[in-house]
Amino acid sequence: MGTREYLLDKAKREGLESKSYEFVNNLLKQTDFDDSRISVLAGVPVDFVRKVRESSGRK
Repeated sequence: MGTREYLLDKAKREGLESKSYEFVNNLLKQTDFDDSRISVLAGVPVDFVRKVRESSGRK
């Protein structure tokens, strides 16, 4: 993989992670779902949901 391809791939992954973060954060704010349920709905690992929860100050 060349530099250009690497950078494009990295930008795509960061964009997807940003959208996933936003979606998970919205689910945390607007529902009472547990981390496991949010993980399934958002298609992300439970650890990702926990990190979003911690960074948003939610318990």
